[in-house]
Amino acid sequence: MRLSRDPTRRTDMPRLTALALMAALAAPAHAQSSGDANPEAAAAEDQAQRQLPDGTTLRADDLRRLNGTDRAYGAALRQAMADAAPGDLDQLLPALRGAPMPPAEARAAMPGDWSCQMMKVGGGLALTIYQPFACRADDQGGFHKLTGSQRTKGKLFEREGRLIYVGTGYTWDREPLPYADLPEVVDGSSDAQMLPEVGVVELTGADRGRILFPDPYLESVMNVLVLRR
Repeated sequence: MRLSRDPTRRTDMPRLTALALMAALAAPAHAQSSGDANPEAAAAEDQAQRQLPDGTTLRADDLRRLNGTDRAYGAALRQAMADAAPGDLDQLLPALRGAPMPPAEARAAMPGDWSCQMMKVGGGLALTIYQPFACRADDQGGFHKLTGSQRTKGKLFEREGRLIYVGTGYTWDREPLPYADLPEVVDGSSDAQMLPEVGVVELTGADRGRILFPDPYLESVMNVLVLRR
């Protein structure tokens, strides 16, 4: 005789739902409760991740861009290798060679005048190379692109094993706002004359290096500011 199914029992639960329930029950207590985390604690953790040594707070989008440096690098280089003119690649590839110095050594070597050349990689054009301009780094960690129509001014910080640049990009005819005074949310199309800029600083020697600007607001997938002196 076939017994009838008790309608109060959920023996017809889909297999995936049952497996998910078993996994949840087997998970550590802290993992099960993560969805109920205190919003204030989550906000404090986010603030800590975005805090820089001088008290400046990284904008959330700039932290995203820094964390996505490798992705932007790969996408930009892939496009350049596929579509850029051979002569332009002959300038880009040597600029990307060389392992970076440890951040403390790089920061100590930065002060002084530099010849800096912007290379915009990926995006609407595979690779655009500009003429060299003048840049300067000071003893307090400041960095400034001094000439050219597009400039940048900001500071260098050691963060999570890297030397990073945090600053303001602006046009030559404007006085840049400090990074901390820029709005949290920026529409790159509304004011292309002043925008937040973040980058990874990689010195490969006392007289050569680069700053990688991942996912800039305008034009490219990655900007490479080549440093020489």
